[in-house]
Amino acid sequence: MDTDNNTRFQDKHVYIINFNQDLDLTSALCRYLSRKTLLDPTSSAAMHQEMHGERLEHQLEHIGEGFCATIYAFASTGNVIKQAKGWNKHPELWTDYSAHQRIYSAGSSKGVQVCIPQPAYFIAPEHVHMWYSRLKSVGELPDDPVLLTKSTALLISERIPALPRRIREALIDTCCPEDQRAVACMSQKNRNCLLRIYLGRRRTNTRVEGEFTLRNFEFTLDKMEMLGVDPMQFVAPMAEALAIMHWTVHCDAFDVEFVLGSSPKMRTRCGPSEDESPSGMRTTWNQEPGDESNPQCLEKAVNVWLLDFNQVGKIALDKDGVEKAVRGFWDNDPYYPRPNIEGIANRTAEAKLWEAFRDVYLTTSLGLIDDISLPSLFIKRVEEQGATRSASGSMLQGPPKSSTTSMSDPLQARGKKKKHRHYPGPS
Repeated sequence: MDTDNNTRFQDKHVYIINFNQDLDLTSALCRYLSRKTLLDPTSSAAMHQEMHGERLEHQLEHIGEGFCATIYAFASTGNVIKQAKGWNKHPELWTDYSAHQRIYSAGSSKGVQVCIPQPAYFIAPEHVHMWYSRLKSVGELPDDPVLLTKSTALLISERIPALPRRIREALIDTCCPEDQRAVACMSQKNRNCLLRIYLGRRRTNTRVEGEFTLRNFEFTLDKMEMLGVDPMQFVAPMAEALAIMHWTVHCDAFDVEFVLGSSPKMRTRCGPSEDESPSGMRTTWNQEPGDESNPQCLEKAVNVWLLDFNQVGKIALDKDGVEKAVRGFWDNDPYYPRPNIEGIANRTAEAKLWEAFRDVYLTTSLGLIDDISLPSLFIKRVEEQGATRSASGSMLQGPPKSSTTSMSDPLQARGKKKKHRHYPGPS
């Protein structure tokens, strides 16, 4: 790939981007939406300053909606607040918190490539008033009593940073119908831009319906290909995370989601110290597990994030548990690659993605569970159901009729609103 003054090639496909210079917005997408792209310190600082300026600190900003909870920005802490929609939703919100804790702990201990928002705490309904009053008195919450109107339970967790303004503008410039671009650029809702990574969906429909939005933007295979973004880079984080959820956390991963967002805030990490002698002295702060390609500890441009655990169920380590895990694979949006048995002979893109996903999943599982027959059975059952679905034409299905698709090509699309849920945006 070519290089210029704005993007420096480093260490075999690792790029350092400088946003202070003018970039062609469309061509920048290919480079920026890569897990190997790093931000130079000046660009990183400018991006965080920009995100801070977009916060609404005088009120609780409503940034999300689901069947279970309403989501608000907790701007002073970089977190989000999930408020249960009713008393009947308390068990589901508690499931979200409990499963989130287990998955975060397992992911952190295993050094997975996916980012998991850091869970904070749960507020029972009888303590909401006390919590709100205390945080308002020290200036951490604005004088906005919206959380007191229902007095239902709250869940606090790390907010996933959205993609920066320049990338949002590039997506609008590339994907939005021309007559909607000005409005889309001005829309406050479009600041909350995370890309849903759909490795199991390819769109061919060219219809356009409704208003363009960057919320819940479906980053499907056809869009990745048209932008020159390599979908293979997203396979390992997903496969590793799914294996750990199955065989370490013992859950079905039902309705979890994978999105592409900006990097998390800098965290203190204890990098490995293989050489204890003074000659081996080096910086280990903010070092990714197993990553030796970023000696300057620069911030990554994007990361794959795993979220949404309120529907996760437990599984037993037996055949019944495997069947639950298989249902969790298929009864979800098409984040994972789909098994494409017919495409293997022709070496299609879908087949290559599935082969890589299968290999990473099984390799990861081998280090987590003594009985590899269960992960192997999971893959076998997914492929069997995939063959059935392929025969019925539902393997890489398009969106439901209520969803917006492309205007003149598969790029000009708007993501569907699954369960009317919006994701946390910029921190």
